[in-house]
Amino acid sequence: MRELAKRALDFAPKPLYRAARFASRLPVYFAADMAYQRSVEKHLGHGNLAITDDISIFLPSNRVANSVFRSMLFEASGRHEWREFLTLAAPCRTFADIGASGGFFSMLFAASRPVSQQAVILSIEPDPACRPVLDEMRELHARPGLNWIVEPCALAGEPETMSFSSSGFGGELVSASVDNSATTEAIASVNGLPSQMTTVEVTTLDRVCERHHLIPDLIKLDIESYEHEVLHASIDYLRRTRPRMHLELHCTYLRNRSIDPTATLQLLREAGYHPSNGDAPTWDALFAQAPTAFVLRTDLLPGAV
Repeated sequence: MRELAKRALDFAPKPLYRAARFASRLPVYFAADMAYQRSVEKHLGHGNLAITDDISIFLPSNRVANSVFRSMLFEASGRHEWREFLTLAAPCRTFADIGASGGFFSMLFAASRPVSQQAVILSIEPDPACRPVLDEMRELHARPGLNWIVEPCALAGEPETMSFSSSGFGGELVSASVDNSATTEAIASVNGLPSQMTTVEVTTLDRVCERHHLIPDLIKLDIESYEHEVLHASIDYLRRTRPRMHLELHCTYLRNRSIDPTATLQLLREAGYHPSNGDAPTWDALFAQAPTAFVLRTDLLPGAV
């Protein structure tokens, strides 16, 4: 029904289309205005945004990153995701943000930890264009007791070097089976940014954690289908360390690589994980959606020892 309504609006006069679009986006405008009202009431000052009564954040100065952060904060799907992430992260102190991009989830973790609590963030992001944004977010949210590390490598199944295609903010690893460089170049062109191809270090989850002498109790994994390689190479490490997990499973990209996304889900189920929040509340529902979904998002809790 929703898709039919969208198609009907394509043929509507522009004033009607604009009015209908404005009406449909009222919840987004309301969420943004509530954040600004809270910021004013708390006298937070320019650039400091109260996204809840207890959490305030700074937004990046980079125009593309700023737009992405605002979309993630205020669009309906984004609001739902980051609120569930905060619930998942509540008891955690050490966070590995794999595929950090500009550091949206790293920033949320930093801003939501109690001031008195020691916390560690490891932001893993190979895109050189994201590094200035990550550095800015780290500086703006710095406080005593918070150790925020930025690691410019990529993760996969084994240590190596690979090509990386950057859109000027975000990108993807390039391999014989996955080459989306034409897409990243097109995104760069639309955003008025320079695309670039670089060579990046690739390592494994256990190695990068050992490098920085940390054991994460929370992992976010969003790396454009390479979650398959990371999880298969790291499953014994995950069984030992038992972190909570905020996972984006890129089902379409996996199927394009002739990889069954349900194999990755099965791996995690056999390791004792179970879904808490996300696109589906049970393993059966996740398995049912994986063969046709573009992306599946799920929060996973480790089972009892």
